[in-house]
Amino acid sequence: KGRNVIVAAVVNGGGATDFCARFLDENDQPITGLTVSLQSP
Repeated sequence: KGRNVIVAAVVNGGGATDFCARFLDENDQPITGLTVSLQSP
């Protein structure tokens, strides 16, 4: 519970750039009810 911060770096080697993350529980099942914010705390 509470705020968790995920920091990632993407190195662009040319061409299109994407970033993807998958959040799973301890049983490798997708976590539901996540809220994502792109605002700085």
